[in-house]
Amino acid sequence: MKKLIRYILVLSACASLFACTEKEESGPERAGSIKAYPGIERIKIEFKVPDDAVSGKVYYNSGAVKAFDIDASSELQSVIVEGLSAGEHTLRVVSLSSDGRESLPKGVVSYAYPSNYYNGDPQNRRFISLQTISKYSVRITFGDAAPDEDGVIIEYTNTSGQKSSITLSADMNVIEIDDIDTGYEYSYHSIYRPSDDCIDVFEARKTNLQEAALMQLDKHGWTVTASSSADGYSASLIADGNTLSCWKAAATGEQWLVIDFSSTKLFSGLIITQSQDLSSSTMAKHFSFETSDDAINWTPALDSKLKGNSYSQIFNFDEALRARYVRISLDNAYEALPFSLGEVDLFNELFSSSEEEPATMPGIVNGTPPFQGEGPDLATPLNQPGRMQQAVGWNTSSPTMITLDNTVGALCAWSAAAWGISGVTNGKVWQSFELLPGYYEVQFNLGHTTDVRCLDMFGIVATGQSLPDFDAVKTSAATLSYIDIPANQRTLQSLPFKVTETTYVSTGWVYTTYNFYAISGSIPWSDMYINGVSLEAR
Repeated sequence: MKKLIRYILVLSACASLFACTEKEESGPERAGSIKAYPGIERIKIEFKVPDDAVSGKVYYNSGAVKAFDIDASSELQSVIVEGLSAGEHTLRVVSLSSDGRESLPKGVVSYAYPSNYYNGDPQNRRFISLQTISKYSVRITFGDAAPDEDGVIIEYTNTSGQKSSITLSADMNVIEIDDIDTGYEYSYHSIYRPSDDCIDVFEARKTNLQEAALMQLDKHGWTVTASSSADGYSASLIADGNTLSCWKAAATGEQWLVIDFSSTKLFSGLIITQSQDLSSSTMAKHFSFETSDDAINWTPALDSKLKGNSYSQIFNFDEALRARYVRISLDNAYEALPFSLGEVDLFNELFSSSEEEPATMPGIVNGTPPFQGEGPDLATPLNQPGRMQQAVGWNTSSPTMITLDNTVGALCAWSAAAWGISGVTNGKVWQSFELLPGYYEVQFNLGHTTDVRCLDMFGIVATGQSLPDFDAVKTSAATLSYIDIPANQRTLQSLPFKVTETTYVSTGWVYTTYNFYAISGSIPWSDMYINGVSLEAR
């Protein structure tokens, strides 16, 4: 019995020994309350560790390790893993006891943002105005915050000569600073946080606020005077934001306009929109642009041609200009009528005084080589597959078939009755576009015809969205300009025309072909080639 008791005691002791050994060999408890925060090419994790942990490791990127020490004074530990590629990452935390035993890992998934998350530098919030209240006080107004914007930081020198900053929150538009020394430069930049838990912010480029104030081009502060003004057409109308209203001179001949911005402004380009009123006024072919600080001494800045239409014309200066006054001088009229002008705008890298996108003049589609054909083959004369097609972008009337000859590489009128390719009577090929008032021309680069007896053909410009019939080209009220094409082959011909109000205009050619085989007895086709068609401003 005693032997049995001793045996049981030995077994119990061994069991206790093994139990102690297992407990001693197990590591600390796993990390708890783990949370991850995304950053720019990095991730921050926060977690709790057991009391007996003295250090730890973070495993990431398939074997990379970052070791850390435990901060015993803090309930939560914090580790930032740097140098991560953009995208999702799994981070695993283990804690270590003083004798080097390691806990089981605790994992968390988070995201690292790329440094170019906003496709480069994010945009600054729109600056509106800077009001200097005193030497040590300013009021700054911005537009509304963009999505993700966390605020605007203004950096300045305070009245104690120390660098300082203040943040305008995303839900505010106006901020006043009353401890600023305006004798020093001060700047602003927007900051963006793509998610509320992101530890980093993306910063827009810093912008000098004094420069921004110089670049602010609000037209409400402009005063405009002119060499002369007709009744009801004051000079101020070139700065009212409406291209339909206009200034009109009281007399013919050279004219000038002076704009006073009321303070010095910085600008790098100019937009001139000529008037749409061509009933009793005309446009200029040329202008000069000068700057001044006192409206007495003037410095030339630009001398350039003007196109004779009502589309906005943009001019860039070689370098940014600073001035309180600018003078625009107009000369070289299209007609013997007084000049008129619709709108004048200035712009720089931050602002434009124009409230609308500048309107641009339309052009002719597929009017110059290499020409694009619609396919498939319409005919294969001379056993040349793919030769004859309809040209992309051009309207055609029945029975017009062929408008492009790929072998020649030109637009064309083409038929061959002897080969079963129908002749054309009153055929029409055209494009239509809406034009603002102005002086224009359509240029025809004419190729060749086999024989002028092959066809009769007119190049034409007409009002509306179609062309007059062949027999009415010369007499139709819609016809603005026309040319006999076969009589002018192998030349560049211009068809000038004037549009006095916004209207649709069509251009192209109308023609009738003849069975030239019946005329020549040897040549089966009738043709006329056009090497290009373009719409130009005069």
